[in-house]
Amino acid sequence: MIVSPNNSTRRVRFHSVRSETTPDSKCRIRVEVEWGHGSFVPGESEGTATREGRLIAGAAATLQAIEKVTQGILKVEFRGAKVVRAFDTFVIIVALRGNTNGRRYDLIGACEAPDDDVVRGVVLAVLDATNRVLEICAQAEGEQGHPTDAGTPIP
Repeated sequence: MIVSPNNSTRRVRFHSVRSETTPDSKCRIRVEVEWGHGSFVPGESEGTATREGRLIAGAAATLQAIEKVTQGILKVEFRGAKVVRAFDTFVIIVALRGNTNGRRYDLIGACEAPDDDVVRGVVLAVLDATNRVLEICAQAEGEQGHPTDAGTPIP
């Protein structure tokens, strides 16, 4: 069941992100999200120390944390991310595919990269996309006992 520790929210909130570069040109991204008030869930991933590698690792770390939050009820696959320059700022767009109880959802999330920080931007874009399904799943669970009738799935 997708329920926050105190039933206060059905959204995963951003708490922090930390990016480290190792001497062998790898990056390590650690994300922490908040579920409910005060329950922090970590996710961590490694990648290459390039902008694209950091985007992929940031998305993977965020998805790892979300999978922990949902206890495996919602499985999300990373499909891709783009950095777009628009209106003198960077915007991160992510494409994801979510699966829950045999239903598939194609998800799109977008967020401005705060202070041109593309890692933080990809984390926020992933949360933008996945929170839409988390809310639908949690609402359907509460009303119908399971998330399989949530939203409009893709056949």
